[in-house]
Amino acid sequence: MGGGTINAMILGGLALAFSRLIDNSVIVLENIFRHLEMGESPEVAAERGGKEVQLAVLAATLTTVIVFFPVVFLYGVSKFLFTALATSVVFSLFASYFVAMTVVPLFCAKLIKGHQVHDEIHPGDMPAKNRGQKFNRWFNRQFGGMLDRYEGGLKLALIRPAATVLGIIGVFILSLGVYPLIGKAYFPRTDPSQFVISVKAQSGTRLELTEQLVARVEQVVRDIVPTNDLKIIVSNIGTTPASTRFLTQFLPEHRRRASGFERRPCVEQF
Repeated sequence: MGGGTINAMILGGLALAFSRLIDNSVIVLENIFRHLEMGESPEVAAERGGKEVQLAVLAATLTTVIVFFPVVFLYGVSKFLFTALATSVVFSLFASYFVAMTVVPLFCAKLIKGHQVHDEIHPGDMPAKNRGQKFNRWFNRQFGGMLDRYEGGLKLALIRPAATVLGIIGVFILSLGVYPLIGKAYFPRTDPSQFVISVKAQSGTRLELTEQLVARVEQVVRDIVPTNDLKIIVSNIGTTPASTRFLTQFLPEHRRRASGFERRPCVEQF
């Protein structure tokens, strides 16, 4: 509809948002399943579960979408490149939000059966029978400990908000000190593996003499550049096509005759 194509930037945007696309549906599905465990019917669980998290899911979607808003301020080639990427991410995220708020509750109401949780033996209470179970229990203990420490840090941050704000400002100031050491560039620097040398002889020099001059320049290049790094040398001798077009377009007919300019082929390639 926008006149674009399926290109590398579009696919890159979809790959960038791929892991994020299922998050909205997972959040809604988990909340609906929580209501089912509370004994509600699938229809009621789907309705309440979707309504409870719709604003939270929308906020999570917008926080990702707003990151790509500065793309509208780009111009030139960058605008054509990154606009396609940002557009694919934004549309895919809004599509995932629409699916999470409509398709997922509908399927949960029609396909998931209501159930009631019974008292069961917790898997962690059963003895481990193999190395896989031992590793899972060890990982769960470490992960649970990390979550406990993280929760304690959050509680401390909520108790002392001033210290938290000062800590964040301190980290920001330190990042400004590191910024000059990193360097900056609009695009990553690349080596095109080629260079251009422009040589201008005196006006009226014959092509044979110009060819000898260019041959001397080529020899200098061969002496400086190693043989394994030098693949080809292309030399254009004579008036460049750009200057010919400029003179033909901007000089009136009588000025072209007065200056002795004539349109004739005088470019040879070696």
